[in-house]
Amino acid sequence: MTTHTLPARLTRKVYEELRQRAKLTGKSMNAIINEALEAHFESTPVPEARLQAIVQRIVREDREILDALRDA
Repeated sequence: MTTHTLPARLTRKVYEELRQRAKLTGKSMNAIINEALEAHFESTPVPEARLQAIVQRIVREDREILDALRDA
């Protein structure tokens, strides 16, 4: 699995909760963040209408993106 580095700014409260959960579960802070983000993405999908609006904007304003995808 490929990973990427992402600097994140956390509030003190969130950081302390994350640190405590990492200690209690024996998981890394990174693993907890990844799991939380995956759960969030699964539970809050982008609405179909929003995706359609994004695609339509690309068709109107960023045609080169579609050309690049077609040629990939």
